[in-house]
Formats: sequence, structure tokens, C-alpha cells
Amino acid sequence: MVGLGLRGLRLRDGRRIIVRRSAYIDDATVMVLANKAAKDLKKDLINKAKDGEPVAVVIIGSELKQD
Repeated sequence: MVGLGLRGLRLRDGRRIIVRRSAYIDDATVMVLANKAAKDLKKDLINKAKDGEPVAVVIIGSELKQD
């Protein structure tokens, strides 16, 4: 999954992280303009999260240099 992180992301929600295909931002948004939606994720990952099981999420970021 690829998307953008922005300086305006607050990440104040201690329970949820949300990756969005849109540019909408709230306290749980960790990435916007993503190339995938929840329906594109593996079903076993979604089922574990729904059942309250721990799910590991790895976020790799890099800063884009603009000229």
C-alpha cells in the first residue's frame, strides 16, 4: 500500500489508525491518497482485527525532496 503522510496528520486516536484513499483527515488518519482500500487487504488480517486480535502494522516513511 502506498500513500502520503502529511504534516497536518494529528494521530491522536489511541485505538485506530486509518488509511484513506481520499484526502480527508481526522484524529485517526495515518495516510491519505492511498492506492488501496480496506476491501483490498487480506481477509485474514481484517478478520483478526474484527475479532480484537493484535495486528502488527509496519509503516515505512520517507521524505520527498521538492526542487
